[in-house]
Amino acid sequence: MARRTISLPRRYGAFVLTVPALMAIGPVRGDGTANPAAVPPAPPPAAADIAARITGDWGGLRPRLAERGLTIGGTALLDVSRNLTGGLRSNLTAVRDLIHIHLALDTRKAFALPGGTFYLDFASHNGTNGTADLVGDAQGFDNQDAPRFNQVYEVWYQQKLLGDTFRLKAGKMDANSEFAVQEYGREFLGSTMAYSTTISAMPTYPNPAPGAEVFFKADNHFDLGGGVFYDNGQQATFIFTGRPQETQSIVGGVFLIGEAGYHWALPGGDLHGHVTIGGWGHTGDFPRLSGGLDHGAQGFYGFVDQCLCRVQGIDGQVCGLGAFLQGGLSDGAVSPMAAHIGGGVSATGLIPGRPNDVQGIGANWVQFGDQPNLPYSYELSVEAFYKLQLTPWLSAKPDVQYIRHPGGTFSDAVVLTLRMQMNF
Repeated sequence: MARRTISLPRRYGAFVLTVPALMAIGPVRGDGTANPAAVPPAPPPAAADIAARITGDWGGLRPRLAERGLTIGGTALLDVSRNLTGGLRSNLTAVRDLIHIHLALDTRKAFALPGGTFYLDFASHNGTNGTADLVGDAQGFDNQDAPRFNQVYEVWYQQKLLGDTFRLKAGKMDANSEFAVQEYGREFLGSTMAYSTTISAMPTYPNPAPGAEVFFKADNHFDLGGGVFYDNGQQATFIFTGRPQETQSIVGGVFLIGEAGYHWALPGGDLHGHVTIGGWGHTGDFPRLSGGLDHGAQGFYGFVDQCLCRVQGIDGQVCGLGAFLQGGLSDGAVSPMAAHIGGGVSATGLIPGRPNDVQGIGANWVQFGDQPNLPYSYELSVEAFYKLQLTPWLSAKPDVQYIRHPGGTFSDAVVLTLRMQMNF
């Protein structure tokens, strides 16, 4: 729940198009909020965790493990999409699934070591690629689409120092669980809602990478973060089956990223807002869209999000209506999407009697890089969804997207998707 790359149909030429995916299947941000791109949620307190999972308390074992610092959970997704018109092929259906099993160990409870967390996540993905087989869009209308794989998706250790002032983190990680994290884009299915598509080299879904990250939180307003990752077409750490690393066409090098954020609350209420500006670079060799190789790539991104009102949820006050705006720029010689701007709004608990339902609407526009012979220079996607929380552990999310100029080549498409999610 972050980059997905797709090999385009032959009419596109020989290059590989890199687009991000919402579902960077990362665990939690350092501030305790869930990654908006993440499929598995952050391990909550034991009582809430048990109520939200179909397998219950395992005969009392789950709460006993939680008391000793170990939480175990899993998530299963099933997505069914139908392309009604346009794109590559209309009136066809794509079906795919994604399963995670993850555990987190609190070292304070387990070993009396304060501030430490060990995290492990296994992921398995199978099924049809909706973008490659149905629509041919550049942004990726379903953030689950990827090559089939079975892998240790993440395995890392994190240590906090001086309270929450410093965080150090190392292992195999999804960069979008920490960088370019947008609070109110988390429930959208479109890949571009996760982060700007111009960050073409970010190590995220379906192929996170080994690396190290450091974060500094000055106070409740300012924070800084940076990371370095070994991320290129040769990186295949803990992949058991499949070749998700081939979605990355870079030869050698490392990915670097840094960002600065400022947080605030509007007067008269707990209406939090957040602005982030970041930059990234990669030292490897990129295929030029017009042919040949180019050494290195870089770009900039930014976003702002704001809670507009709060409502009473089952577990207390939540943001009832939130909005975000994002954008990015990168080198059009090597980046399939050189410019991007998008945004949206999402609402939680605004309908009486449905405190956990979520609705959203948003749009994203991307300008293509220096790709020869494209009939159209841009792609526009518009998305709306309604997430029904059927039980504490089961949800259904109908989603509709209109995609103008898919991939810069095909006729406008209208795609319907139903996502079922179960926590176990």
